[in-house]
Amino acid sequence: MNIPRLLAASIFIAIPCLAEPPNLSRAEAKRVLEAMDWKGVNFVAVRQGVSAKSEVTPIFATVLALAARDNQSESVCQTLVFDEELGWHHLEMQAEAARIWNKDGYRELRLWTTWWNGVGSTVAPATRP
Repeated sequence: MNIPRLLAASIFIAIPCLAEPPNLSRAEAKRVLEAMDWKGVNFVAVRQGVSAKSEVTPIFATVLALAARDNQSESVCQTLVFDEELGWHHLEMQAEAARIWNKDGYRELRLWTTWWNGVGSTVAPATRP
């Protein structure tokens, strides 16, 4: 067994796993918040690599802002998560659905039938309730 070759191969294989997601820009964060119906977004900070619950990982970013929704001004503290397919997004899980907001807007993933019927889930565009 050639230890140096094995070590070099394992490092080569691990390098893609070490790649970090791109930083969340304020422009992209604003588009996500606007998809969540926030208006007049004024950023306080975008904290890279940390969630609103202080969990530390590169796939989290916390957006701190002042904004309005339903004609009410509020402070916003929202954790966005990075995914290769979705990009930076906010995910809300419910019993039979997942709601996703990203820079492209809002969509809902619903489980139309049970898993035991052999049918999976379907992505259906939806409007915000």
